[in-house]
Amino acid sequence: MRYWPIILLAGLILSCQPNPAGLQSQKEELEALELQLLSAQDVNINPEAATLFLEKSQAFAEAFPKDSLAPSYLFKSAEVARGIREFGLAIQLAGQVWRQYPDYEKAPDAMFVQAFIYDTDLGDTLNARNYYEKFLSSYPKHPFAPNVNQLLSVLGKDPEALIQQFEKQAKEN
Repeated sequence: MRYWPIILLAGLILSCQPNPAGLQSQKEELEALELQLLSAQDVNINPEAATLFLEKSQAFAEAFPKDSLAPSYLFKSAEVARGIREFGLAIQLAGQVWRQYPDYEKAPDAMFVQAFIYDTDLGDTLNARNYYEKFLSSYPKHPFAPNVNQLLSVLGKDPEALIQQFEKQAKEN
């Protein structure tokens, strides 16, 4: 009877530990959903799989935040969310990637994705400029940096005015 508190405490501690079998099962589910989405090549063809992937990948990252695949699933989720035109969610997930996993190899890409969604999908030049500039200050040597500089130079400009400007430059050269 005096071992009862120890057994109860041990049970409580073990129940708080991640379940390795559950981890593997979730990884396998996510891989299968990812294959479904990749084979469709357009998330609009299979919106149910896209939605399920979003739910499961976010749940995975929340349940196993230290797993090496957590930032990868979040990044892929941001891409899927953008594909189904859930731009707010895509921005949130991309931000989560670079904020929570700054050492993840695609953290700079995630910050770029945020800026790009604000720019091209939402037409929000203020937030786009903020994230493009943050990208350049955080990752000045990144391969995307020249592209970001170019995007900043045309941000918010009228497309017709840009065409005229390019035509003028072409004639001068």
